[in-house]
Amino acid sequence: MNNKILILGSNPETAALVEKAKQKNLITYVMGKEKKSMTKKIADFPIFGDASNVKFVKETIKKNNIGALLVGTVDSLIETYEKVCQEIDLPCYANKKSISAFSSKNRFNKICKKFGFKQLPDYTQYLKDKLNLPDSFYPVMIKPIDAGAGLGAKICYSNNELQLAIKNAKKNSKKKQFICQDYFLGDDIQLYYTIINKKAFLSCVIDRTTNKNQNNKSPVCIGANYNSKYLKLILRKFDKKFKKMINYLKILNGVLSIQCFVKNNELYPYDPGFRLQGEGQHLVLSKINKFDHLDMLLDLSLGKPFFSKNFKRFNDPYLDKRFVSSVWVLLKKGVINKIYNLDKIKKLKCFLNMTQRFNLNDKVKSSFIGTEKQVFARIYLASKVKKELINSISYIHKELKILDINNKSLILDKYERID
Repeated sequence: MNNKILILGSNPETAALVEKAKQKNLITYVMGKEKKSMTKKIADFPIFGDASNVKFVKETIKKNNIGALLVGTVDSLIETYEKVCQEIDLPCYANKKSISAFSSKNRFNKICKKFGFKQLPDYTQYLKDKLNLPDSFYPVMIKPIDAGAGLGAKICYSNNELQLAIKNAKKNSKKKQFICQDYFLGDDIQLYYTIINKKAFLSCVIDRTTNKNQNNKSPVCIGANYNSKYLKLILRKFDKKFKKMINYLKILNGVLSIQCFVKNNELYPYDPGFRLQGEGQHLVLSKINKFDHLDMLLDLSLGKPFFSKNFKRFNDPYLDKRFVSSVWVLLKKGVINKIYNLDKIKKLKCFLNMTQRFNLNDKVKSSFIGTEKQVFARIYLASKVKKELINSISYIHKELKILDINNKSLILDKYERID
């Protein structure tokens, strides 16, 4: 195995993976459609192109004599990653059975039903048969069957809005298919599993707070509480079900996210992610629990063991009883002209880490609104004292200023930790 690695996806959240690869003295090739990005900027060899194109990926590997392949945080590239690895015999954490289950929301719903989970009311087939929905079904969420991060998703409140939403969802779907579900208003959580040698460990559960004030756009997370009020419920009632599902899919190693709504102490799983997450749970876990998913995934891609120590000694979903939050800074449409006080925020006693997506003079396009592309940064905080954490969140909201060319604030909303 040589020391060259191709990483699929050049979005900003994948930058940490590239940085880690360089720390391991790997020569990094990064492929994606972005002509310029911070991820490509730090790569040894940025490649412009469609990272979902199996033929193009294989040709790039052969041409450059690359010995390892890995996917970053882009959900739509998992299928390509698995297929290329299988065809040219490279180490891979995915298999066809798991890809089939997690790359389609329809198939994911079916497998969740198989293992006894509640289902969100789904009106896709009804809509395909009848073209319209009864008024009593509204509001509904229309979204691509195979996209994440809010891309192509819209909330509809009437039949007048349906066709445009469906057209938009298909446009953002690789398979040109959509799904129509009830716009569910339960609590929103995200489970994050680490799988090592066929054994699944629940590494953390977060309570997500989303912004719902962008007309009919998909809700976007504005912050997360890593001390989920549902953790004990998950461990007591649902953890075994998820582990049986993972075992059924014959997953040997990897990381798996499952987003769920919670209502009346029942889970309604709705979105899987068989990859590193934009939320960046790996950044929190590496600081607190001292295992690094970036390092582990890179080792796996090089043909090394995913984790060689006793993982149970490291994995603590209670996060050492610390109070932990991520603060997402969402932006409105506009051009960033001034940024104030980021350095002050990084000096906070609670500060853990930060991923920044935008810089000075960058443009927040209208097409970004309602997706994770409108996130300026995610700021991670942790403390043994809850009040200290809450005060740090307030400090961020007070001190961070992001202004447009008219000196007006571009910051959309503020996260308040409620628990």
